[in-house]
Amino acid sequence: MFSEESDHLECLRLKPVIYPNNDLATQPRLHVAKLLQLLRERAQTDGVASKGKNTSQVTAGSKGDIKKRPRDPESDGGARKKAKVSLDDAVSISGSEDERLFHAYRRVFRLRFTTTSNDPRQCVDEENLKTLGWLEDEAAVLELLMLDAPDHTTVDLGVAPVRVHGSNSAQVWVNAGDGSFLLAFPAGRSPFVPDDYDFNQRASGTNLLQDPLQAFQVLAGAGRAQIEAHLFLDLTTTDTPDVLPFTLRLQVDCSFVCPNIFATVDSSTKTGAARALEVQEAQRRLTIHLFPPQSSFPASYHGQTDIPFLFSILRPAPALPSPKAYDTLQPESLRPTLLPFQRRSVGWMLTREGKAITSSGDVVAQTDIDEDQRPLPLFWEQVCISPERTWFINRLRGLISPARPTDEDELNEEALGGIVAEEPGLGKTLECISTIIMNPAINRSPENKHWDAETKLNIKEIKVCSGSSPVCDVAQVPLIIL
Repeated sequence: MFSEESDHLECLRLKPVIYPNNDLATQPRLHVAKLLQLLRERAQTDGVASKGKNTSQVTAGSKGDIKKRPRDPESDGGARKKAKVSLDDAVSISGSEDERLFHAYRRVFRLRFTTTSNDPRQCVDEENLKTLGWLEDEAAVLELLMLDAPDHTTVDLGVAPVRVHGSNSAQVWVNAGDGSFLLAFPAGRSPFVPDDYDFNQRASGTNLLQDPLQAFQVLAGAGRAQIEAHLFLDLTTTDTPDVLPFTLRLQVDCSFVCPNIFATVDSSTKTGAARALEVQEAQRRLTIHLFPPQSSFPASYHGQTDIPFLFSILRPAPALPSPKAYDTLQPESLRPTLLPFQRRSVGWMLTREGKAITSSGDVVAQTDIDEDQRPLPLFWEQVCISPERTWFINRLRGLISPARPTDEDELNEEALGGIVAEEPGLGKTLECISTIIMNPAINRSPENKHWDAETKLNIKEIKVCSGSSPVCDVAQVPLIIL
Protein backbone atom coordinates (compact mmCIF):
# COMPACT_ATOMS: atom_id res chain seq x y z
CA MET A 1 0.00 0.00 0.00
CA PHE A 2 2.75 2.43 0.95
CA SER A 3 6.44 2.64 0.14
CA GLU A 4 9.00 4.70 2.08
CA GLU A 5 12.65 5.23 1.25
CA SER A 6 15.62 6.67 3.09
CA ASP A 7 19.23 7.41 2.16
CA HIS A 8 22.08 7.32 4.67
CA LEU A 9 25.83 7.99 4.72
CA GLU A 10 27.72 6.37 7.58
CA CYS A 11 31.35 6.13 8.67
CA LEU A 12 32.73 2.64 8.14
CA ARG A 13 35.62 2.95 10.59
CA LEU A 14 33.82 3.79 13.83
CA LYS A 15 35.19 2.18 16.96
CA PRO A 16 34.11 -1.46 17.30
CA VAL A 17 31.26 -2.60 19.49
CA ILE A 18 30.11 -5.99 20.72
CA TYR A 19 26.69 -7.03 19.49
CA PRO A 20 24.57 -9.77 21.03
CA ASN A 21 25.38 -13.32 19.87
CA ASN A 22 28.81 -12.17 18.68
CA ASP A 23 31.99 -13.19 20.45
CA LEU A 24 34.24 -10.61 18.82
CA ALA A 25 33.92 -6.88 18.47
CA THR A 26 32.90 -5.83 14.99
CA GLN A 27 32.27 -2.70 12.99
CA PRO A 28 29.12 -0.94 14.16
CA ARG A 29 27.50 -0.45 10.75
CA LEU A 30 28.98 -3.14 8.49
CA HIS A 31 30.85 -6.34 9.18
CA VAL A 32 33.12 -6.11 6.13
CA ALA A 33 34.58 -9.60 6.57
CA LYS A 34 31.06 -11.09 6.53
CA LEU A 35 30.18 -9.06 3.44
CA LEU A 36 33.33 -10.35 1.72
CA GLN A 37 32.29 -13.90 2.59
CA LEU A 38 28.81 -13.36 1.11
CA LEU A 39 30.24 -11.88 -2.09
CA ARG A 40 32.59 -14.82 -2.54
CA GLU A 41 29.76 -17.29 -1.96
CA ARG A 42 27.65 -15.40 -4.49
CA ALA A 43 30.53 -15.38 -6.98
CA GLN A 44 30.94 -19.15 -6.66
CA THR A 45 27.21 -19.67 -7.07
CA ASP A 46 27.20 -17.59 -10.24
CA GLY A 47 30.23 -19.32 -11.67
CA VAL A 48 32.63 -16.47 -11.15
CA ALA A 49 36.28 -17.36 -11.42
CA SER A 50 38.48 -16.63 -8.44
CA LYS A 51 41.76 -14.77 -8.93
CA GLY A 52 44.27 -14.80 -6.14
CA LYS A 53 43.84 -15.22 -2.43
CA ASN A 54 41.46 -12.39 -1.69
CA THR A 55 40.20 -11.31 -5.12
CA SER A 56 37.64 -12.54 -7.60
CA GLN A 57 36.39 -11.24 -10.88
CA VAL A 58 32.74 -10.16 -11.04
CA THR A 59 30.96 -10.88 -14.29
CA ALA A 60 27.33 -10.64 -15.33
CA GLY A 61 26.28 -14.19 -14.58
CA SER A 62 22.48 -14.54 -14.48
CA LYS A 63 20.25 -11.60 -15.27
CA GLY A 64 18.45 -12.09 -11.99
CA ASP A 65 21.54 -11.39 -9.94
CA ILE A 66 23.44 -8.68 -11.82
CA LYS A 67 21.60 -6.14 -13.92
CA LYS A 68 21.94 -2.63 -15.21
CA ARG A 69 20.72 0.04 -12.84
CA PRO A 70 20.85 3.85 -13.04
CA ARG A 71 23.08 5.68 -10.67
CA ASP A 72 21.50 6.56 -7.33
CA PRO A 73 21.78 10.18 -6.24
CA GLU A 74 24.14 10.65 -3.35
CA SER A 75 22.56 11.74 -0.10
CA ASP A 76 23.82 12.23 3.42
CA GLY A 77 20.45 12.63 5.07
CA GLY A 78 17.60 10.46 6.19
CA ALA A 79 14.81 12.18 4.33
CA ARG A 80 12.10 9.80 3.30
CA LYS A 81 9.82 9.77 0.33
CA LYS A 82 6.35 8.23 0.53
CA ALA A 83 4.50 6.82 -2.43
CA LYS A 84 1.72 4.34 -3.08
CA VAL A 85 2.54 0.91 -4.43
CA SER A 86 0.60 -0.10 -7.53
CA LEU A 87 -2.73 -1.70 -6.84
CA ASP A 88 -1.68 -4.75 -8.85
CA ASP A 89 0.83 -5.55 -6.12
CA ALA A 90 -1.51 -4.77 -3.24
CA VAL A 91 -3.03 -8.23 -2.80
CA SER A 92 -1.22 -11.52 -3.04
CA ILE A 93 -3.05 -14.83 -2.74
CA SER A 94 -1.08 -17.63 -1.11
CA GLY A 95 -2.49 -21.12 -0.77
CA SER A 96 -6.24 -20.65 -0.76
CA GLU A 97 -8.61 -17.73 -0.83
CA ASP A 98 -9.01 -18.05 2.94
CA GLU A 99 -5.27 -17.75 3.60
CA ARG A 100 -3.61 -14.87 1.83
CA LEU A 101 -1.13 -12.05 2.24
CA PHE A 102 -1.91 -8.40 1.80
CA HIS A 103 1.23 -6.44 0.87
CA ALA A 104 0.75 -3.38 3.03
CA TYR A 105 4.12 -1.68 3.42
CA ARG A 106 7.53 -1.48 1.74
CA ARG A 107 10.59 0.15 3.29
CA VAL A 108 13.77 0.70 1.28
CA PHE A 109 17.06 1.63 2.97
CA ARG A 110 20.06 2.79 0.97
CA LEU A 111 23.31 2.99 2.87
CA ARG A 112 26.67 4.31 1.63
CA PHE A 113 29.91 4.39 3.55
CA THR A 114 32.72 6.85 4.07
CA THR A 115 36.11 6.24 5.64
CA THR A 116 36.19 9.60 7.45
CA SER A 117 34.19 11.19 10.23
CA ASN A 118 33.54 14.69 11.49
CA ASP A 119 34.79 13.49 14.88
CA PRO A 120 38.06 11.53 14.44
CA ARG A 121 37.90 10.49 18.10
CA GLN A 122 35.02 8.16 17.22
CA CYS A 123 37.11 6.30 14.63
CA VAL A 124 39.83 3.67 14.86
CA ASP A 125 43.34 5.00 14.17
CA GLU A 126 45.48 3.75 11.27
CA GLU A 127 47.61 1.45 13.42
CA ASN A 128 44.64 -0.36 14.96
CA LEU A 129 42.95 -0.60 11.58
CA LYS A 130 45.83 -2.79 10.40
CA THR A 131 45.77 -4.80 13.61
CA LEU A 132 42.03 -5.49 13.30
CA GLY A 133 42.44 -6.39 9.62
CA TRP A 134 39.81 -3.88 8.52
CA LEU A 135 41.97 -2.31 5.79
CA GLU A 136 42.71 -5.68 4.26
CA ASP A 137 39.02 -6.63 4.23
CA GLU A 138 38.04 -3.31 2.66
CA ALA A 139 40.62 -3.68 -0.08
CA ALA A 140 39.51 -7.24 -0.79
CA VAL A 141 35.86 -6.19 -1.13
CA LEU A 142 36.69 -3.34 -3.49
CA GLU A 143 38.93 -5.49 -5.64
CA LEU A 144 36.34 -8.25 -5.77
CA LEU A 145 33.63 -5.81 -6.85
CA MET A 146 35.51 -3.58 -9.21
CA LEU A 147 37.93 -5.85 -11.06
CA ASP A 148 36.62 -5.94 -14.63
CA ALA A 149 33.08 -5.33 -13.34
CA PRO A 150 30.65 -3.38 -15.53
CA ASP A 151 29.60 0.03 -14.30
CA HIS A 152 26.34 0.51 -12.42
CA THR A 153 25.48 -3.09 -11.63
CA THR A 154 23.37 -4.64 -8.93
CA VAL A 155 24.42 -7.75 -7.05
CA ASP A 156 21.62 -9.72 -5.43
CA LEU A 157 22.78 -10.85 -1.97
CA GLY A 158 19.58 -12.81 -1.32
CA VAL A 159 17.06 -12.94 1.50
CA ALA A 160 18.17 -11.05 4.59
CA PRO A 161 16.89 -11.95 8.08
CA VAL A 162 16.16 -8.65 9.83
CA ARG A 163 15.38 -7.54 13.35
CA VAL A 164 14.28 -4.11 14.58
CA HIS A 165 16.03 -2.88 17.72
CA GLY A 166 16.05 0.26 19.79
CA SER A 167 13.65 2.25 21.92
CA ASN A 168 14.22 5.90 21.07
CA SER A 169 15.18 5.15 17.47
CA ALA A 170 14.54 1.97 15.53
CA GLN A 171 17.58 0.35 13.91
CA VAL A 172 17.26 -2.51 11.46
CA TRP A 173 19.86 -5.25 11.95
CA VAL A 174 20.62 -7.65 9.14
CA ASN A 175 22.10 -11.07 9.89
CA ALA A 176 24.36 -13.17 7.72
CA GLY A 177 23.51 -16.72 6.69
CA ASP A 178 25.04 -18.13 9.89
CA GLY A 179 22.90 -15.86 12.08
CA SER A 180 25.75 -13.49 12.97
CA PHE A 181 25.64 -9.70 12.62
CA LEU A 182 26.18 -8.34 9.12
CA LEU A 183 24.74 -4.86 8.80
CA ALA A 184 22.86 -2.18 10.73
CA PHE A 185 20.69 0.45 9.08
CA PRO A 186 20.08 3.61 11.06
CA ALA A 187 16.61 4.80 11.86
CA GLY A 188 14.85 6.96 9.31
CA ARG A 189 13.41 10.30 10.28
CA SER A 190 9.64 9.96 10.57
CA PRO A 191 7.22 12.88 10.91
CA PHE A 192 4.82 10.60 12.76
CA VAL A 193 4.33 11.69 16.38
CA PRO A 194 2.78 8.90 18.51
CA ASP A 195 1.77 11.30 21.28
CA ASP A 196 -0.56 13.09 18.86
CA TYR A 197 -2.67 9.94 18.71
CA ASP A 198 -2.64 9.13 22.45
CA PHE A 199 -0.86 5.81 22.09
CA ASN A 200 -0.20 3.73 25.17
CA GLN A 201 3.58 3.79 25.47
CA ARG A 202 3.48 1.37 28.42
CA ALA A 203 2.44 -1.47 26.15
CA SER A 204 6.03 -2.58 25.62
CA GLY A 205 9.47 -2.24 27.10
CA THR A 206 10.58 -0.75 23.79
CA ASN A 207 8.83 2.08 22.08
CA LEU A 208 7.16 0.00 19.40
CA LEU A 209 5.29 2.97 17.98
CA GLN A 210 8.27 4.99 16.82
CA ASP A 211 8.60 3.11 13.54
CA PRO A 212 6.17 1.07 11.38
CA LEU A 213 8.69 -1.79 11.20
CA GLN A 214 8.58 -2.12 14.98
CA ALA A 215 4.80 -2.35 14.88
CA PHE A 216 4.95 -4.95 12.09
CA GLN A 217 7.46 -6.94 14.13
CA VAL A 218 4.98 -7.09 17.03
CA LEU A 219 2.20 -8.24 14.70
CA ALA A 220 4.50 -10.81 13.12
CA GLY A 221 5.15 -12.29 16.56
CA ALA A 222 1.38 -12.66 16.98
CA GLY A 223 0.93 -14.32 13.59
CA ARG A 224 -0.91 -11.32 12.16
CA ALA A 225 1.82 -10.08 9.81
CA GLN A 226 4.84 -11.27 7.83
CA ILE A 227 8.14 -9.51 7.18
CA GLU A 228 10.44 -10.35 4.25
CA ALA A 229 13.68 -8.57 3.44
CA HIS A 230 16.06 -8.68 0.47
CA LEU A 231 19.58 -7.26 0.34
CA PHE A 232 21.24 -5.81 -2.75
CA LEU A 233 24.63 -4.27 -3.44
CA ASP A 234 24.60 -1.50 -6.05
CA LEU A 235 27.88 -0.53 -7.66
CA THR A 236 28.09 3.23 -8.12
CA THR A 237 30.63 5.84 -9.04
CA THR A 238 31.83 8.58 -6.75
CA ASP A 239 33.91 11.70 -7.11
CA THR A 240 34.80 11.65 -3.42
CA PRO A 241 37.73 9.37 -2.57
CA ASP A 242 36.51 8.90 1.01
CA VAL A 243 33.14 7.47 -0.14
CA LEU A 244 33.16 3.81 -1.14
CA PRO A 245 31.83 3.07 -4.64
CA PHE A 246 28.86 0.91 -3.65
CA THR A 247 25.50 1.17 -1.92
CA LEU A 248 23.89 -1.49 0.24
CA ARG A 249 20.15 -1.49 -0.42
CA LEU A 250 17.70 -3.31 1.83
CA GLN A 251 14.12 -3.83 0.69
CA VAL A 252 11.76 -4.79 3.51
CA ASP A 253 8.26 -5.95 2.53
CA CYS A 254 5.60 -6.20 5.23
CA SER A 255 2.31 -7.99 4.73
CA PHE A 256 -0.84 -8.58 6.73
CA VAL A 257 -1.73 -12.24 7.20
CA CYS A 258 -5.37 -12.77 6.30
CA PRO A 259 -7.68 -13.73 7.96
CA ASN A 260 -5.58 -13.45 11.15
CA ILE A 261 -5.42 -9.65 10.91
CA PHE A 262 -9.23 -9.49 11.04
CA ALA A 263 -9.57 -11.56 14.22
CA THR A 264 -10.13 -10.09 17.68
CA VAL A 265 -6.99 -9.99 19.79
CA ASP A 266 -7.20 -12.59 22.57
CA SER A 267 -6.90 -11.04 26.05
CA SER A 268 -8.54 -13.81 28.08
CA THR A 269 -5.51 -14.59 30.26
CA LYS A 270 -3.67 -12.34 32.68
CA THR A 271 -0.45 -12.49 30.68
CA GLY A 272 -2.46 -12.31 27.50
CA ALA A 273 -3.97 -8.97 28.51
CA ALA A 274 -0.60 -7.21 28.41
CA ARG A 275 0.30 -8.93 25.16
CA ALA A 276 -3.08 -8.07 23.69
CA LEU A 277 -2.60 -4.41 24.53
CA GLU A 278 0.76 -4.43 22.78
CA VAL A 279 -0.70 -6.04 19.66
CA GLN A 280 -3.73 -3.74 19.63
CA GLU A 281 -1.60 -0.62 19.88
CA ALA A 282 0.75 -1.84 17.16
CA GLN A 283 -2.18 -2.54 14.84
CA ARG A 284 -3.77 0.81 15.63
CA ARG A 285 -0.48 2.52 14.81
CA LEU A 286 -0.38 0.83 11.40
CA THR A 287 -4.01 1.52 10.49
CA ILE A 288 -3.38 5.23 11.03
CA HIS A 289 -0.09 5.14 9.11
CA LEU A 290 -1.19 2.99 6.17
CA PHE A 291 -4.75 4.26 5.84
CA PRO A 292 -4.56 7.99 6.55
CA PRO A 293 -7.78 10.03 6.48
CA GLN A 294 -8.73 11.04 2.97
CA SER A 295 -10.14 14.42 3.93
CA SER A 296 -7.75 17.30 4.54
CA PHE A 297 -7.96 20.10 7.06
CA PRO A 298 -10.54 22.80 6.27
CA ALA A 299 -9.17 26.00 4.79
CA SER A 300 -10.23 27.83 7.97
CA TYR A 301 -8.07 25.65 10.22
CA HIS A 302 -5.34 27.82 11.77
CA GLY A 303 -3.44 25.28 13.83
CA GLN A 304 -5.78 24.86 16.78
CA THR A 305 -9.35 23.87 17.52
CA ASP A 306 -11.12 26.83 19.13
CA ILE A 307 -14.45 28.66 19.00
CA PRO A 308 -13.65 30.67 15.83
CA PHE A 309 -12.72 27.44 14.04
CA LEU A 310 -15.92 25.77 15.31
CA PHE A 311 -18.10 28.55 13.91
CA SER A 312 -16.22 28.46 10.60
CA ILE A 313 -17.15 24.83 9.92
CA LEU A 314 -20.81 24.96 10.97
CA ARG A 315 -23.10 24.04 8.11
CA PRO A 316 -26.89 23.90 7.60
CA ALA A 317 -28.80 20.65 7.77
CA PRO A 318 -28.31 18.47 4.66
CA ALA A 319 -30.80 18.68 1.82
CA LEU A 320 -33.67 16.21 1.62
CA PRO A 321 -33.65 13.53 -1.10
CA SER A 322 -36.73 14.73 -3.05
CA PRO A 323 -39.59 17.29 -3.18
CA LYS A 324 -41.88 14.57 -1.78
CA ALA A 325 -39.66 14.38 1.29
CA TYR A 326 -40.12 18.13 1.82
CA ASP A 327 -43.90 17.68 1.65
CA THR A 328 -43.79 14.77 4.13
CA LEU A 329 -41.92 16.80 6.74
CA GLN A 330 -44.83 19.22 7.07
CA PRO A 331 -46.99 17.54 9.78
CA GLU A 332 -50.72 17.73 9.01
CA SER A 333 -51.56 18.56 12.64
CA LEU A 334 -49.11 21.46 12.72
CA ARG A 335 -50.80 24.76 11.92
CA PRO A 336 -47.68 26.81 11.09
CA THR A 337 -46.03 26.12 7.74
CA LEU A 338 -42.41 25.09 8.09
CA LEU A 339 -39.87 26.81 5.93
CA PRO A 340 -37.55 24.65 3.75
CA PHE A 341 -34.57 25.02 6.12
CA GLN A 342 -36.81 24.06 9.06
CA ARG A 343 -37.95 20.92 7.27
CA ARG A 344 -34.32 20.02 6.65
CA SER A 345 -33.66 20.41 10.38
CA VAL A 346 -36.62 18.15 11.15
CA GLY A 347 -35.29 15.59 8.67
CA TRP A 348 -31.88 15.67 10.35
CA MET A 349 -33.43 15.21 13.81
CA LEU A 350 -35.40 12.20 12.58
CA THR A 351 -32.18 10.58 11.34
CA ARG A 352 -30.66 11.16 14.77
CA GLU A 353 -33.60 9.18 16.21
CA GLY A 354 -32.98 6.15 13.99
CA LYS A 355 -35.28 7.13 11.12
CA ALA A 356 -34.65 7.63 7.39
CA ILE A 357 -36.54 9.68 4.79
CA THR A 358 -36.81 7.96 1.40
CA SER A 359 -37.07 9.61 -1.99
CA SER A 360 -40.74 8.63 -2.11
CA GLY A 361 -41.35 10.65 1.06
CA ASP A 362 -41.73 7.73 3.49
CA VAL A 363 -40.34 7.92 7.01
CA VAL A 364 -38.99 4.47 7.86
CA ALA A 365 -36.64 2.94 10.38
CA GLN A 366 -33.00 2.86 9.28
CA THR A 367 -33.00 -0.89 9.87
CA ASP A 368 -35.64 -1.25 7.12
CA ILE A 369 -33.43 0.12 4.34
CA ASP A 370 -30.68 -1.81 2.53
CA GLU A 371 -27.58 -2.32 4.62
CA ASP A 372 -25.33 -0.88 1.89
CA GLN A 373 -27.32 2.37 1.97
CA ARG A 374 -27.07 2.83 5.73
CA PRO A 375 -24.35 5.01 7.17
CA LEU A 376 -21.39 3.12 8.62
CA PRO A 377 -21.16 2.81 12.41
CA LEU A 378 -19.32 5.59 14.17
CA PHE A 379 -15.55 5.77 13.46
CA TRP A 380 -15.70 3.16 10.69
CA GLU A 381 -14.56 3.98 7.16
CA GLN A 382 -14.59 2.11 3.88
CA VAL A 383 -11.27 1.90 1.98
CA CYS A 384 -10.52 0.43 -1.44
CA ILE A 385 -7.34 -1.64 -1.29
CA SER A 386 -7.56 -2.98 -4.83
CA PRO A 387 -9.97 -2.84 -7.76
CA GLU A 388 -11.61 -6.03 -6.47
CA ARG A 389 -11.37 -5.60 -2.70
CA THR A 390 -12.79 -3.26 -0.11
CA TRP A 391 -11.93 -3.22 3.58
CA PHE A 392 -13.48 -1.42 6.52
CA ILE A 393 -11.17 0.16 9.08
CA ASN A 394 -11.57 1.76 12.48
CA ARG A 395 -8.53 3.92 13.24
CA LEU A 396 -9.67 4.66 16.78
CA ARG A 397 -9.69 0.98 17.78
CA GLY A 398 -7.17 -0.25 15.21
CA LEU A 399 -9.62 -2.72 13.65
CA ILE A 400 -9.66 -4.08 10.10
CA SER A 401 -12.62 -5.97 8.68
CA PRO A 402 -13.22 -7.48 5.21
CA ALA A 403 -17.00 -7.28 5.79
CA ARG A 404 -19.20 -4.31 6.55
CA PRO A 405 -19.40 -3.85 10.36
CA THR A 406 -22.79 -4.29 12.01
CA ASP A 407 -24.32 -3.25 15.30
CA GLU A 408 -23.86 -6.77 16.68
CA ASP A 409 -20.74 -5.37 18.33
CA GLU A 410 -22.00 -3.19 21.16
CA LEU A 411 -19.22 -0.69 20.42
CA ASN A 412 -20.65 -0.27 16.91
CA GLU A 413 -24.11 0.57 18.22
CA GLU A 414 -25.40 3.76 16.69
CA ALA A 415 -25.03 6.80 18.93
CA LEU A 416 -28.45 8.46 18.70
CA GLY A 417 -29.37 11.98 19.70
CA GLY A 418 -27.99 15.37 18.88
CA ILE A 419 -28.17 19.09 19.60
CA VAL A 420 -30.20 21.67 17.74
CA ALA A 421 -28.16 24.85 18.08
CA GLU A 422 -29.68 27.24 15.59
CA GLU A 423 -29.67 30.94 16.27
CA PRO A 424 -32.55 32.44 18.35
CA GLY A 425 -35.70 33.14 16.39
CA LEU A 426 -35.21 30.49 13.69
CA GLY A 427 -37.88 28.17 15.07
CA LYS A 428 -36.07 25.52 17.10
CA THR A 429 -39.11 24.91 19.30
CA LEU A 430 -41.34 24.50 16.27
CA GLU A 431 -38.85 22.06 14.73
CA CYS A 432 -38.74 19.97 17.90
CA ILE A 433 -42.56 19.88 18.11
CA SER A 434 -42.68 18.71 14.48
CA THR A 435 -40.18 15.96 15.25
CA ILE A 436 -42.27 14.80 18.20
CA ILE A 437 -45.40 14.72 16.04
CA MET A 438 -43.71 12.70 13.30
CA ASN A 439 -41.92 10.30 15.64
CA PRO A 440 -43.93 9.98 18.85
CA ALA A 441 -42.65 7.87 21.70
CA ILE A 442 -45.42 5.30 21.65
CA ASN A 443 -43.97 3.13 24.39
CA ARG A 444 -43.19 5.99 26.76
CA SER A 445 -45.77 7.19 29.24
CA PRO A 446 -45.85 9.19 32.51
CA GLU A 447 -47.56 6.14 33.99
CA ASN A 448 -44.24 4.31 33.77
CA LYS A 449 -41.98 5.09 36.68
CA HIS A 450 -39.02 3.70 38.63
CA TRP A 451 -37.48 4.39 42.02
CA ASP A 452 -34.26 6.38 42.00
CA ALA A 453 -32.26 5.54 45.12
CA GLU A 454 -29.99 8.59 44.87
CA THR A 455 -32.75 11.19 44.71
CA LYS A 456 -35.23 8.99 46.64
CA LEU A 457 -37.95 9.84 44.14
CA ASN A 458 -40.19 8.02 41.71
CA ILE A 459 -38.95 9.04 38.25
CA LYS A 460 -41.70 9.18 35.63
CA GLU A 461 -41.17 8.90 31.91
CA ILE A 462 -41.88 11.98 29.80
CA LYS A 463 -43.46 11.36 26.43
CA VAL A 464 -41.57 13.88 24.32
CA CYS A 465 -39.65 11.91 21.68
CA SER A 466 -38.47 8.42 20.80
CA GLY A 467 -35.37 6.58 21.84
CA SER A 468 -33.23 6.77 24.92
CA SER A 469 -31.16 9.59 23.41
CA PRO A 470 -33.63 12.24 22.23
CA VAL A 471 -32.78 15.29 20.24
CA CYS A 472 -32.85 18.29 22.56
CA ASP A 473 -33.39 21.97 21.95
CA VAL A 474 -30.73 23.50 24.19
CA ALA A 475 -32.48 26.87 24.26
CA GLN A 476 -36.00 25.57 24.93
CA VAL A 477 -35.55 22.40 27.01
CA PRO A 478 -37.45 23.79 30.03
CA LEU A 479 -40.32 24.86 27.79
CA ILE A 480 -40.53 21.45 26.11
CA ILE A 481 -40.42 19.56 29.41
CA LEU A 482 -43.08 21.75 30.96
